[in-house]
Amino acid sequence: MVGAHAISSPDETYDRHCIELLHPPKPRIIHLAREESVPLSLDVHGGRCIWITRHSVLNTLKFMAFLTDEETLRLECATRPSRREIRTRMEPMLDTNALDLLPSGTKTTPLPQFRTTDIQTSSLRVLLIEDSPADTCLIQEMLREGSFAEIDFRCATRVSEGLAQLAEWEADIILLDLSLPDSDGIDTFRTLHAHAPSVPTIVLSGLDDEQLGLNAVQEGAQDYLVKGHGGSHLLSRAVRYAIERKRTEQRLAYLAQYDPLTGMANRTLFLDRLTQALALAKRNEWLVAIMFLDLDRFKIINDTLGHAIGDLLLKGVAERLRQCLRESDTVARMGGDEFTFILEGITVMRDVETVAKKVLNAMAAPFTFDGQEVFVTTSIGISTYPGCGDDAGVLTKHADAAMYRAKDHGRNTYQFYTPEMNVYTTIRLSLENNLRHALERREFFLHYQPQIDISTGRVMGMEALIRWKRPTMEIIPPNQFIPLMEETGLIIPVGKWVLKTACAQIRAWLNVGLPPIPVAVNISPRQLWHGDLPSTIFNILQDSGLPPSLLELEITEGILMEHTQVNSSTINDLKAMGIRIAIDDFGTGYSSLSYLTRFPIDTLKIDQSFVREITTNHDDAAIATAIIDLAHRLRRTVIAEGVETLEQLDFLREHRCDQVQGYLVSRPLSTEGIEGWLTDGMQEPIGTPTSDITRDPFVLWQVPAA
Repeated sequence: MVGAHAISSPDETYDRHCIELLHPPKPRIIHLAREESVPLSLDVHGGRCIWITRHSVLNTLKFMAFLTDEETLRLECATRPSRREIRTRMEPMLDTNALDLLPSGTKTTPLPQFRTTDIQTSSLRVLLIEDSPADTCLIQEMLREGSFAEIDFRCATRVSEGLAQLAEWEADIILLDLSLPDSDGIDTFRTLHAHAPSVPTIVLSGLDDEQLGLNAVQEGAQDYLVKGHGGSHLLSRAVRYAIERKRTEQRLAYLAQYDPLTGMANRTLFLDRLTQALALAKRNEWLVAIMFLDLDRFKIINDTLGHAIGDLLLKGVAERLRQCLRESDTVARMGGDEFTFILEGITVMRDVETVAKKVLNAMAAPFTFDGQEVFVTTSIGISTYPGCGDDAGVLTKHADAAMYRAKDHGRNTYQFYTPEMNVYTTIRLSLENNLRHALERREFFLHYQPQIDISTGRVMGMEALIRWKRPTMEIIPPNQFIPLMEETGLIIPVGKWVLKTACAQIRAWLNVGLPPIPVAVNISPRQLWHGDLPSTIFNILQDSGLPPSLLELEITEGILMEHTQVNSSTINDLKAMGIRIAIDDFGTGYSSLSYLTRFPIDTLKIDQSFVREITTNHDDAAIATAIIDLAHRLRRTVIAEGVETLEQLDFLREHRCDQVQGYLVSRPLSTEGIEGWLTDGMQEPIGTPTSDITRDPFVLWQVPAA
């Protein structure tokens, strides 16, 4: 009976070779295909193949063919024979009917699928530097018997000849004899490696100088082989492994200095180049500027649209940043959404400001990914040598501090470092640490600022404003801690607390007989884009028993425009619940007003920057008037923020603004203060205010002090 069986222990590892017998009419041609790391076995594939194996350790080749029940033919040789020798030795065993001896029911095993590398399938460029003609011929023959698809083989007998070859031709591998007419010993490898460090090299040594081969490996060679030991398979395998090891080394070296996502220098390479730039600047008395950039609200974008879009955004930002710099400048990604510039050879500080403005302008245009527009701005901190320090670490730290100051100044701007920022940075760090415990320590509370109907004087609503007071400090201004909450993610739990507290308070006032007055609550980007805001608000309204019509959510137009698809779904869900939607700081964001028709918006709030000089600045007056007219044409309510004078009130009333909010009406009041304010007759209609009156005759303006 013809069969197949394993002839080695399971824990041995061998190379497997397949001989394919082409039939009919008579098997004469044998094709050898090599596969690695397969247990030694004899197998049959589709009645067409006989498997032969070679012990990879002993470097012997064993052929087995079971032709009859009684006879087993084994052929062994000390080294791997050539294809011609295989064919010569195998043909006598095969006749026309040899394959017919396989029983019809023989179980066959599919050929295993192995991934072949480009080294095996593409042309291999080999440079052999060897002065022995015999060794050269032998190595050529051994490589040709390997599994490479094609070999471009070039030879040199001296190191100098090899270097000349490399200057005009790119080699995949160098095979180097250490004993040459123009160089000898380890110096041979050192000379070659100094000129071609990126090309993998295998050192060829004699039996008596094997230590030289080891020394060469320690100094950068990928492998060494002892002449006369090992056959073509060992040489072929060493070539493949050397190339792969070199590629791995180069990849690791690249990852150690470059960011794999953007291809920019990483923190390590940035600091190294900055150190070199400072050394040159000291020698040539140049200026060096460091720019530290951080993308504004990137984490929100990344978490909302997903990390894939976040990565595409980082790549897009990196490309725009490259276009803002000279080729001699360095741009690096420090990690996350932080980038740095090194500007060398600066002569005047005006050049630094020019670059900063160029970067801000470059980031103004939206990025588009899969039809989704993404807007992102950046805050830039700048430090310079020698004014801000002479050490790479110090300059980077100072630029980082200046960047945070830029964020606190409204983002999308740049700030130069000043010594005072060190104090500010320390305070900011302390503030952030305490902020993380403020909610659990119940250090937050709400103030309420009334919104008055401009024609009747009635209170039409109130805006809930968060305040923070630590036991040993004064009340901390919101512009100091709200940006920190957004950066740290604390805005999510704190924002939920504000909603819950405001709704509960309005419900409590209803319970004691006060009239129903809507409350407006500011919603941050993280609240709008993360989690299920409609579900959260629904539960809060259910728990408090507050009618949805008494809750208004204020959203800035910039936030509304950043993720229109997400925003549209969320806002429509909120609107379906009966909640009112207001656009805060209207007029300060994007010029496109198409979103006013896409989103179910109830109220537009004119930003106080337009109200402040509405009676003295023609442009501000024109913008405010246009917003009022636009809101009325779209059947929206319009509220002017920051009203502080009777002149401003008169102007707004003349142009039919619906409501006003500001210090002229009332400062933000505590819960107790607003209760007293509401019960002092403020619900009664009032006359028309006029700036001609010399004293305050209207109850509207007789407001208790905050």
